[in-house]
Amino acid sequence: MTDFLGLSFILVSLLAFLVVARSVFGWVARAEGYSLTFETTVNDNPAVGIRFGLFLLAAALSLLNLLHPSGVSLKEDFNVVAFYGLVSLVLLVLAREVNDKLILYKFHNDTEVIGKKNSSVALIEGASYVGTAFIISGAFSNVESGIGAAFVWFLAGQAVLVVLDNIYSIAVPGLQEAIASQDSAVALSLAGFLVSGGMALGAAVAGESNGFVQDGIDVMYFLGLWFLVIMLVHFVMNRLFLPGTRVRKELINERNLAAGVIEAVLFITITLFFIRVRG
Repeated sequence: MTDFLGLSFILVSLLAFLVVARSVFGWVARAEGYSLTFETTVNDNPAVGIRFGLFLLAAALSLLNLLHPSGVSLKEDFNVVAFYGLVSLVLLVLAREVNDKLILYKFHNDTEVIGKKNSSVALIEGASYVGTAFIISGAFSNVESGIGAAFVWFLAGQAVLVVLDNIYSIAVPGLQEAIASQDSAVALSLAGFLVSGGMALGAAVAGESNGFVQDGIDVMYFLGLWFLVIMLVHFVMNRLFLPGTRVRKELINERNLAAGVIEAVLFITITLFFIRVRG
C-alpha cells in the first residue's frame, strides 16, 4: 500500500468515525431527553459542549492503534476499524454510566450538565471518556487477542478510575460538594488525574499478551510504580510551583483556576515521561 493510500485510509476512517460518534452521542442525548443541537447552538450550554467535545476526542483516541494499514487489503482494514470502532463507542457510553454512578455518585450528571450547566461535572465526565479511550487504545493495540481481552481491560480500567477518584477524594475532602458548586479548579485537577491514570493503564496493557495472569501482574506493577512516581514528583513540584500555600486550600477554598491547571498539567506530564521511560 502506497503512502498516499495509507494516508487516505487514515483520514477517511477518522472522519467517518467522528460522524458516527456524533450520531451515537446524539442518539444517547435524545434517549436522555435533550437535544445536542439545541443545547449547543440555542441554549449556549458550555457544559454540553465540553461533554460532547471530550467524547469526540475520546472516540478519536480509541482508534489510535487501529489506524495502521495492514497491507492485506483496504476492505480488511476498514472492516477492522468499523467493528472495533463501534465497540469502542459502546464502551465509552458505558464509561459514562460508571462515571455517573461511581465517580460523581452524589448527583445525577444530566441534571447538573443540562439543568444547571455545570461545566465541572462535564469536565470530569469527559476526563473519564478520555482516560477510558487510552485504555481501549492500548487494549486494541493487538486486535488478534480479540474483543474479550479489550472488554476485560475496559472493566479493569473503570475500576482503576473509580479507585483513583476515591484516593483523590481522601486527599481533597469536600470534593463532591465542590464539584456540585461548579468549582472548576478542583474539577480540572481531578480530570487531569483521571486522564493520567487512563494513559498509564493504556500503556501498561498495550502490546502482545503473555497470558492473563502474567499480564495482570505486569499491569499491577506498572500502575503501582506509576502511582508512587506521580505522588513523589507531584509532592516535590507543588513545593516549587505553589510555594507557601496548600493545594487543597487553593482548589477548594480559593477556587484558584491556575492551581487546577498546574495540577492537571503536572499529572499528565509526569505520566507521559513515565510511560516513555518505562516503554
